[in-house]
Amino acid sequence: MSDHTLRTLERVSYGTDEHIRELVRHGLYEYEHKDGTLMLYVDGFWLGRDTITWKQYLRFCAATKHRLPSRPEWAEDDHPVVNVNWYDAVAYCKWAGLRLPTVKEWERAAGSAKYPWGDANPDPQKHLNCWESGIRHTTAVGSYPAGNGPYGHRDLAGNVWEWTCTPWKRRLDPIVSVDAAMVTDSSPDTAATPQAKAQESVSEQPDDSDPIV
Repeated sequence: MSDHTLRTLERVSYGTDEHIRELVRHGLYEYEHKDGTLMLYVDGFWLGRDTITWKQYLRFCAATKHRLPSRPEWAEDDHPVVNVNWYDAVAYCKWAGLRLPTVKEWERAAGSAKYPWGDANPDPQKHLNCWESGIRHTTAVGSYPAGNGPYGHRDLAGNVWEWTCTPWKRRLDPIVSVDAAMVTDSSPDTAATPQAKAQESVSEQPDDSDPIV
């Protein structure tokens, strides 16, 4: 039986915010690498089903007096928040009792197929919001259920980029366990949802922010 067959979903509250999270089970996953395919091990962890929305992030800003990001006129409350840098993302996670995921955790959540939904070529009208979709701005989270990942996470490809707590490296060590040092005391096994596929990631500096991050 595939470890993707059984799914565990919870609705949990952290601080004054609520998140739906999916369990990503421990195990090995294949990582396509320029030197070949590596097998990487990741411990089990909880990962938020959705990216953080404007509604959630603005609640955090109101509660903490954190700086407000620039909000595009097309950004609805149920769209993913953008124009936040790495420090902003970490501050939100700390307030909500979460943490950013590691790159390896995200790869595990996305599965071993070419894309989160499998090996089928991306359909911009079915799987994800991308340039070829012709929308030219973000869409509400969960708008592309056919693009869901193997554990039920939504929008793992397209719509926005997001931050991780570890940098993406072109070279990874095989058969290694994720360092959990970044986990918060209040929620030792829960991560907020990341986005871009690590093998195809674009490096951003921690203080960078733009309309797709």
